Amino acid sequence: MTPKKETVLFKDILESREWKESRAALPIALGRDMNGNALVKDLTKLRNVLIAGIANSGKTNCVSVIINSLL
Repeated sequence: MTPKKETVLFKDILESREWKESRAALPIALGRDMNGNALVKDLTKLRNVLIAGIANSGKTNCVSVIINSLL
């Protein structure tokens, strides 16, 4: 089975059960996993964050979403 691309909206992550029930000190929205569940992590528990990809793959948008989720 070939993975298909899907647009993930920031609003959908912020309205998700995972975001609302998160007990993280500094929650950040990272997108969705392969099952479609929202990925919400605690920035204070992460040792590092690597954002990699080819040109025009959305790295800048990813950083913007992380910053906005902290605000």
